[in-house]
Amino acid sequence: TRAAELRAYVVVFDSPRRRAFAADPDGIVVCGTFGSFELCAFAFDRARTDAWRVAPETDVRDALVRVNALAPAARRPAAAAGAP
Repeated sequence: TRAAELRAYVVVFDSPRRRAFAADPDGIVVCGTFGSFELCAFAFDRARTDAWRVAPETDVRDALVRVNALAPAARRPAAAAGAP
């Protein structure tokens, strides 16, 4: 059985920028809010997250790096403070 984190969807709430989005186990953003669109929703089929349906090369860290790259570095509070 594949590890649970390799089958997880990540939901992110960016409160300072009033955004939210969800990423699938491969790091693909499946929905999100932007501009005046303040509501989004997604559904997933539990069967599609079973061990045999997850790509063998799935890497949760890569997914998080992709999501992090969506926000420009200049707008990240930690980057402005000099933190990595």
